Amino acid sequence: MDMDLNYLAPGPIDVTSLHHCIDGLKDRYQIFYSDADFGRTARYKSLGLHHQILYPDSRLSLPHAERDEDEFVLVLSGNPVVWIDGEVYSLNAGDAVVFPSGTGVCHTFINKSEEECELLVFGEKGRPGHQFIYPFHGDLRENCVEKWWDEWPKRSFGSHKGSIEEEVVMSTKDRSEIIRQSLEQVRSFSQEESGHYTFPLLSKIGVELTYIPVGHKSPLCLNSGEEELFLYVIEGELDFVCNGATVKVKAKEAVPFIRGEMASYTLQNVSSAGALVISCIGKKN
Repeated sequence: MDMDLNYLAPGPIDVTSLHHCIDGLKDRYQIFYSDADFGRTARYKSLGLHHQILYPDSRLSLPHAERDEDEFVLVLSGNPVVWIDGEVYSLNAGDAVVFPSGTGVCHTFINKSEEECELLVFGEKGRPGHQFIYPFHGDLRENCVEKWWDEWPKRSFGSHKGSIEEEVVMSTKDRSEIIRQSLEQVRSFSQEESGHYTFPLLSKIGVELTYIPVGHKSPLCLNSGEEELFLYVIEGELDFVCNGATVKVKAKEAVPFIRGEMASYTLQNVSSAGALVISCIGKKN
């Protein structure tokens, strides 16, 4: 590769090569997944960026809520359920779920199917004074007193406690404000037009999906370097053109930028199929 990647951190990342298994909490808490922390690989300080594989009969975390950090999850494959305040909702590939900071909405993701579920998980990290709560596991408070969200706005829960053994009965409660069928909306654009989808409600991070048809390119963008930014290719292959240099970026590769480094870039689709890209930016505090 002839490209000067000094403005990248450290260049296009093959996310699949980063995976390692998280199984230390499987027996006690039913948490079992594989994690590729490409935010750490990019040496980011404010963005948490993960590609995760949730294994069958497992959950991603204990039910919890964050006081200070936005969370975003996009289902890439599989059929997990999302647990929200004691109610469960079926998800399909292309569905996205957003959890704005400070709302107190408790959540986790559960895989009751026989197939692995592939997820993109974004959020803030490292915010000073960050607090959280595990409403069904008060015993954990003694290990994280300063980070425990004592003033969490208590919520009314449904009957499901978020465990693997419980029967899953899908809720009919409307959660359209945080569950979005976003990928299908972007895919609905024709081969002749580009499509964009920006997720509302998130105030600490910005997330956008972009569809780029064959022969098209994205508008020229300027990254001022004041925030951390990354691009992740969901489908297809693109020419990433930045500061006059070009590199190929394909599905499951991420392009991160370093805060403090200014760069102008565009994405060009010179392949034979449409391409889907998701971007995430850490907004200024």
